Amino acid sequence: MCGSHRRATASRSDSLRTMDRTLIADLGEHIDERVEVRGWVQAIRDQKRIQFVILRDRTGLAQAALAYVPRERLILCTNCGMAPMPRHIAYAKLGALARGAQLARTRIT
Repeated sequence: MCGSHRRATASRSDSLRTMDRTLIADLGEHIDERVEVRGWVQAIRDQKRIQFVILRDRTGLAQAALAYVPRERLILCTNCGMAPMPRHIAYAKLGALARGAQLARTRIT
């Protein structure tokens, strides 16, 4: 039907669905709490049994330790408001997203 919209549901837990985003600069206020942080991966450092992901948002950097993340749980997203951007910047961001996807495919098993 024209004009009708359907809401897509994510396969995430209810606690994550209602969780507000926490900026990296505010993480110190949430010690020992579960938070949702959104950003992009700046680097991945492999150790023997653990991987460290350096995550960046507009306020800073955070390091997260990942013991194991199945590939099917990784989601690439352009959630950065690309519509109001100049075309060359949007293309550069998409290129960075593609390079990040390639990095994840080769480094995260």
